[in-house]
Amino acid sequence: MKNETVTRDYFVNSIFKDLARTYQKRPIYWQFTSGKGRGFNVLMYMHKYDKESLAKVRTDYLLKLEDKLDARIGMLSSESNKDVREMSRLSKLIEELAEYDEVLNNKALGFIEIDLDDGVVVDYAKFERLVGKV
Repeated sequence: MKNETVTRDYFVNSIFKDLARTYQKRPIYWQFTSGKGRGFNVLMYMHKYDKESLAKVRTDYLLKLEDKLDARIGMLSSESNKDVREMSRLSKLIEELAEYDEVLNNKALGFIEIDLDDGVVVDYAKFERLVGKV
């Protein structure tokens, strides 16, 4: 269990920084992140990206996570000894995810294409407000 925690923490907190440093601020793995609360993070290999990738990320991961968090809040609110602090944390997280979902959906509907010949800097800029800063 400890190895799982260490590995998960590395992927959530450090891998993107290490990749950005390794690739001299031109990473080939991109971190799509919902923001400060870090409620939603996805690493995407730029060479596997296609114009439908954002829609897949939204439907296969983000919307499912939002549903699970909503269900968790529902469970907490129905309990007799409510964990108010946890409900507040989850509510803030859901709010962050809803804002991110709006941006992600708009970009997904744009079917953004990248051209590997343009380079990482140009292609990465197309995903402003969706990806972590390099």
